[in-house]
Amino acid sequence: MKKLFYFFIFVLMGCTPDAETVLTEQNDGQLSETSVNAKITIRLNGNATTGYSWNFSSDSPAAYMVLKDEYEPQPHPQEMVGTGGQSVYQIKLLQEGNFTITARYYRPWEEFNPEKDKQFLFPIEVK
Repeated sequence: MKKLFYFFIFVLMGCTPDAETVLTEQNDGQLSETSVNAKITIRLNGNATTGYSWNFSSDSPAAYMVLKDEYEPQPHPQEMVGTGGQSVYQIKLLQEGNFTITARYYRPWEEFNPEKDKQFLFPIEVK
């Protein structure tokens, strides 16, 4: 009975073993704590029709495996052009430690310019 009680407390607190962390620009600079084998999804708004795209990198690429790196256009009428969407970057954490994922929004054929382009940092601690 005690095990069942703790399981429900765990679920109600949102701490299920397979819980996925979703990060957005509101999480810029905030430490995310999670565990080995957990998944993290970063969702950032953008507009691929402008030539800009989100580019992701890390100071420890061996700490995780990329599961998804794609652009999802928002639903819109077929005749409408130039609408935005979201870049979705999903990873699975492979080892304990600390690292940071950097997301940069710029035109890949131009050099990143911190004065006009966007950048978000997502520090992650894997326990």
